[in-house]
Amino acid sequence: MKLKFILTLWIFIFAVVLVEGCDNPPDMENAFIPEENKKAVYDNGDVVKYQCHAGFISRGSVQYKCVNDVWERVGFRTCQPKPCGHPGDTLNAAFRLIKGTDFVFGSTVQYICNEGYQMASRISTRNCRENGWDNDLPHCEVVTCVPEELTEGVTSNVGSDPVTYGGVIQFQCNLPNSKLDGSEEIFCTANGQWSSKFPKCIEITCDAPTLTHGTILNDQPTYRNNDDLRYNCDKGYKPLERPIAKCTKRGWSPQPQCQEVTCEKPVNSDFGDYSKSIYHVGEQAILKCQSGYKTITNTRSVTLTCTDNWTSETKGWSMNPYCYPITCQRPRGKGLRVKEVDSWGVYPRAVFNYDQEIVYFCDSGYKPETHQRAKCKFDGFEPEPICHEIVCDLPIIENGRVTEKAKTQYKHNQVLNYRCDSNFEPERPQRLTCGKNGWDKLPSCTAKHGMCTKPNLPNGYFSSKKEVYDNGSNVLYACSPKYKPSTEGWWGTIQCISGQWSETPQCIPEDSCATLPTVRNAKVKDNKSSFFPHGSLVHYECLEPFEFEKESFATCIEGKWKVPNCILRVKVCETPPRVEHAVIMEPFQRFYRDGSRVEFRCEETYEIKVEYMFCEKGKWSQKPQCILQTKPCDEPPYVDNAISPPRQSVYENGSKVEYKCRTNYKIKGDKDVFCENGQWSQIPECTLQTKLCDAPPHVEHAKIITPLLDEYRDGSQVEYSCEETYEIQGQKLIFCEKGRWSQVPECIRSTDIHSNDDNCGEPPALLNGDTISERPQNNVYKHGDKVKYQCTRFYKISGSSEITCQQGQWTKLPTCHRERYRRY
Repeated sequence: MKLKFILTLWIFIFAVVLVEGCDNPPDMENAFIPEENKKAVYDNGDVVKYQCHAGFISRGSVQYKCVNDVWERVGFRTCQPKPCGHPGDTLNAAFRLIKGTDFVFGSTVQYICNEGYQMASRISTRNCRENGWDNDLPHCEVVTCVPEELTEGVTSNVGSDPVTYGGVIQFQCNLPNSKLDGSEEIFCTANGQWSSKFPKCIEITCDAPTLTHGTILNDQPTYRNNDDLRYNCDKGYKPLERPIAKCTKRGWSPQPQCQEVTCEKPVNSDFGDYSKSIYHVGEQAILKCQSGYKTITNTRSVTLTCTDNWTSETKGWSMNPYCYPITCQRPRGKGLRVKEVDSWGVYPRAVFNYDQEIVYFCDSGYKPETHQRAKCKFDGFEPEPICHEIVCDLPIIENGRVTEKAKTQYKHNQVLNYRCDSNFEPERPQRLTCGKNGWDKLPSCTAKHGMCTKPNLPNGYFSSKKEVYDNGSNVLYACSPKYKPSTEGWWGTIQCISGQWSETPQCIPEDSCATLPTVRNAKVKDNKSSFFPHGSLVHYECLEPFEFEKESFATCIEGKWKVPNCILRVKVCETPPRVEHAVIMEPFQRFYRDGSRVEFRCEETYEIKVEYMFCEKGKWSQKPQCILQTKPCDEPPYVDNAISPPRQSVYENGSKVEYKCRTNYKIKGDKDVFCENGQWSQIPECTLQTKLCDAPPHVEHAKIITPLLDEYRDGSQVEYSCEETYEIQGQKLIFCEKGRWSQVPECIRSTDIHSNDDNCGEPPALLNGDTISERPQNNVYKHGDKVKYQCTRFYKISGSSEITCQQGQWTKLPTCHRERYRRY
């Protein structure tokens, strides 16, 4: 029995091991395996094909394959809902998806009529089926309203036919003194109902209104059509429009109402308090006009008061509350003409705006008072345009006389003739002309060369009665009783020296003083008088360190001076002694008070010993000294392209270092540099030694167009230019570099360079012009040939008048444009 069980187990295990392949294929969404594709056993390598359920499709075959006893997906194809496309639009409706998210198998759309339309079809939905959309497209029809029967006196614009959605019926009441009770217009709504009830005709009546702040003059309970209602408003109030209202089918017209009398802020001005727009009776506000405007009172600002006297002009204010533009009338005056700014045309206008500028000029014989430009400002044109008539007053001619009947005034361009007296120049008759700035010259009669005219001497007399004195003449003079000359003595002498008197004679009262007295150790304070009457005081100030003994002024007493006295009250020191190489740090003084201190300072490179000196009991303290101070120098400065001198630990005053330049450089300046009290003397430079180039090389058929030089240094350049019919090959500029010239160009004949391909065709035609050059003998224009143009009459050429053939192409053609002639 035991042997039989073991044998059976071994057979079972062997059978399990030998079985290979896959179980049943997996399920797929929206797909199934057709019966003919099913098998009881699936071997490795078997492929199972699926088929989509009704309403689903796939793009290609959906398959699984048995691989190594496991099902594997072949590709990524799946069964998707079949699309039905757009469900279709219908008039006056829209649709929306109520099932699904796209137009595919299983989705449903519902149609909804627009406002004012209703569904006429039994079914309003469509479903996406296996073969497309089911049901027909739904249909929407317009909503209508049926008119009601009209009451007595009411008429409308429609009959009894139904009115579609949105249609309007208009009503009127044809009975006399009647009005509609209800709406004048109603319309058909989306639900098929009228927007309002149909109106009827009723009698026109108006109830007595409730009037606040006022009294009805013909008060009654009810007013009929066209009845008037009269009313007055209380003090401080006014009718909203007018104090009479009429009963109409729309009620009172205008509405009876009393409103408080207020004043509004004008909108075109800076007005009072900006935060306030309404003012009550009695309140004030300041009207400020902006630049270029003024009030009705011709001021920049005015105070207004709000009153209960309301008019269309004042709007309740005490005066017109507006600002008006500032304008200026065209200036008029004798000899005045106005012209436009920057042109000579006369202004045709009579009024000018604020800040507008005019230019004016004066007729011959007149001149402007100020500049000849004026601007319109608040009070008119500034500066005021005025032309004054040019007049010249009769001049005073000293030592001369008018030779014709003299006038008190002369007009512009009038002439005055005069002649000088004998012994005065000029000897010939003279002429003055009245010009725009007065007489063209001042009348002048001067004593003949070297002579002097008798000077004016009030309260005095001369020894001679002559009016003119020769050069070198002496004239004696004396003064009248109670007067004396301003000089010493009771008489004086003056001398004529080259046409000028030696001094101006002057007679002063006998008790007056003339020249100022000299006060020792003092100076006069500011005084410019020429003489001093009895009792005059002249103030002085003592020089340091002197003081006045008594009074500080000189007094004129009966023609003589009483002078003050400056004395020394304390011991003083005289000027400090000289210290070599030093200065005192204050201005020079002759005396110093006791206790004074002076500061000394030595010149540069010197050091002071004892900096101050003191004045003590008339003697100076110890004298300072200035001792020469020497300083070492820092390291010698670095010099470009030089070999630095050997370094030292210290560079004492007087030390010397020597500079040497590197190869190809030479020294400029002294090679030896010295330390001078902390500073090095002049430092040399190392400059590059440059080689000169020979004269520029000769080039056949070329010339040098740059100026020739005596020598050509490094960097010099020369420019070549080839002869006619030759062209340059290479660079036209050559340079001197380290004693050698750069590559020299060549000049080669043009015909050797250019082939027939470089020839040009016929010269282009020029509009309103033509060529004036002779044609070539063989009628062939070669490279370098030129053609000249000129324009026909009344036309002017623009651009170069010549064009050149360059490598088969003509250069730019000029143009001819019509000349413009100025009309005069």
